[in-house]
Amino acid sequence: MRSTVLVAAASSAVLLSAACTEPIADSLHSASAPIAAEPPTPDPGNRWRNTSRPIASNTTAPALERVACPEKELTAEAALNAADRLFEAAELPAAYACAEVAADLAPQAVEAHHLRGAALATMGHVAEAQVAFAMALALDPDDPETLAAVADFYINVFRPRSRDQLLLGLEYARRGSERAATRRRSDRQLRARLSLLEAEAMNDLGSPDLAVVRVKEALAMSPNWIEAEHELG
Repeated sequence: MRSTVLVAAASSAVLLSAACTEPIADSLHSASAPIAAEPPTPDPGNRWRNTSRPIASNTTAPALERVACPEKELTAEAALNAADRLFEAAELPAAYACAEVAADLAPQAVEAHHLRGAALATMGHVAEAQVAFAMALALDPDDPETLAAVADFYINVFRPRSRDQLLLGLEYARRGSERAATRRRSDRQLRARLSLLEAEAMNDLGSPDLAVVRVKEALAMSPNWIEAEHELG
C-alpha cells in the first residue's frame, strides 16, 4: 500500500519496458485516464509487509502526526518489533515512529524502511511512502517481499490510479515473482500473493485472459484463498 515520482534510481532495474512487449499492451487504456476500481480486501498474508489498506487520495492526507515510539528498549530489533506490532494494531503514527527509530539505529535494515513506507502509505502520505519504499529497494532491489509491497502500493493503494501506475506495479510484481521462485521458493503464500498482484494489475489494465492464468497459479499455491477466488470471478 503518484502524477508518479518514480522509485529511486537504485531501484531502476525494475523497468517498464517489459510491459510494452507483452500482449497486455494492446488493450490498455489511455495513460492519462484514471482507472476507477474498488480496492480489494487487504491481504492477510505477510505480517508487517501488507500495505493494501487503500487511501482515498494523495492530496487529502492530514499533516503527519508526530508521536514518540512507546518501546522502552531502544534497540533496532526492539523498535522494529514494536513497529510491526503497532502497524498490525493500526496504531499508525506510533508504528511509523518506531520504524523511524529502527531505521536510525540500523540504516541498512530493509524491514525498517519497508515498515516506514507501509505506515506512511496507509496514512495517505504518498510521496514520503515512495521515498521509504525506494530506500528499501535501494538496499535490496531483489527482495521478493519488498517488491510485493511496492507492487501492492501502486496497484491497490495509490489513488487516483492510472495506467502508468498499474504498469509500474505490474513490473514490480513480475520481478517479485521471478525472485520469489528462486529466493523464497518454499514460501507459497508470498508467491501466491505476487501472482495475485499480477492478476489484479492485468485485470485493471484490460487483459482478463492473462489475469486468469495468474489467479489460477495463486490458487494452486494457496487453495481456497477467498481474495484470489474473488479476482477469478
